[in-house]
Amino acid sequence: MIKPGILAFDVPALMASATRRIVWHASIYSPFARSDRHGEAVRDFLRRPGGCGMDIVTLPRRPEAWCTCFFTVLRGGSVRSAGTELETSWRFLDELSSEFPSQVRIHVLKRRPSLPILLIDDNILFGHYAVSSVPAGQGWWTRVEADVERMLSWMPHGPPESVTDWERACYRVVSDCANAMSDGGIDEGDW
Repeated sequence: MIKPGILAFDVPALMASATRRIVWHASIYSPFARSDRHGEAVRDFLRRPGGCGMDIVTLPRRPEAWCTCFFTVLRGGSVRSAGTELETSWRFLDELSSEFPSQVRIHVLKRRPSLPILLIDDNILFGHYAVSSVPAGQGWWTRVEADVERMLSWMPHGPPESVTDWERACYRVVSDCANAMSDGGIDEGDW
């Protein structure tokens, strides 16, 4: 399903009903920090026993050289705006990790990410980055369902030959998250 804007997918409702795993791979989380619904939903998930917890892939607290160029993609070139949002994002992530230290794992990007992704149980939501004054959250977003845990188990060797084209395509997005969690992203030269 493809829709304009991430809000069309009611992410807080998806997170509030999650029982296994949430992965955020969206670089900056200031919109989540400013949303009581997002904050309450993720905290409800983290309070629920039995899940795998939460992984968050984020930009470095102190932006590195590559981040300045990436801010152009994130916020249409406003480095000051992106820097302020990054500070807000880190305050929110620090709160979550201090409230739920054994459940929240923060992974700092070492390189530019390829696309914003949210994994919420078996929901795979992904958007796209673009050099535009319209932020990624207001661009096109896709939501598909697949067995995320099974796909994570295929790391690092990739999917078996017997998987369907659908599973292979879904794995491509899931593996991007897994790779970012293990080493922080892709090198500039890999683009």
